[in-house]
Amino acid sequence: ECLQSCIIELATNASRANMKHAFFTDASLDPAIDDQYQRGVRKFKEHRQSGGWHRDLCLRARDLGLFLEIVFRHSESGMRIEVINNLPLLPQDEARIREKLRVAMHSADIFEFYNEHGDDTEGQGLGFAMNVLFLRSENIDPGLLRIGSRDGCTTARLEVPLRSDFVTMRQAAAALSA
Repeated sequence: ECLQSCIIELATNASRANMKHAFFTDASLDPAIDDQYQRGVRKFKEHRQSGGWHRDLCLRARDLGLFLEIVFRHSESGMRIEVINNLPLLPQDEARIREKLRVAMHSADIFEFYNEHGDDTEGQGLGFAMNVLFLRSENIDPGLLRIGSRDGCTTARLEVPLRSDFVTMRQAAAALSA
């Protein structure tokens, strides 16, 4: 149940990123220009509060060739789950996500996170905090939840060790560079 909740949250975020891109495209807003990004996020949030937004933007994202993919890899020692969307992570979004994850790592519970660190930009960041707290409650290191961009795609990756000999992607990369 913990992993299911985490995957749903990560897939929802990826889908929302694609819909936000479609919204920015249709509004002729360039997210690389800070005031256009801020205005676009504000308008996107307002648009989401109106009814019927999800289907239209989902279809528009599809028309733009945007998608998300969920990949499961497993072995006897562990599993790796990746939620990938074919857009790079915007620098503003990446900074916000990293801050939410950092704060969530130090929060005792969801109420502490919300009361001390919730914001009113695109979302509260509660999904990231929830994922961290769920993983922690299952004795899964929340540091194994990673989000980043490479080759024009954004990947949210969760690694779940099932045995002590599981090698994370970071461990494998460190071993190769040593």
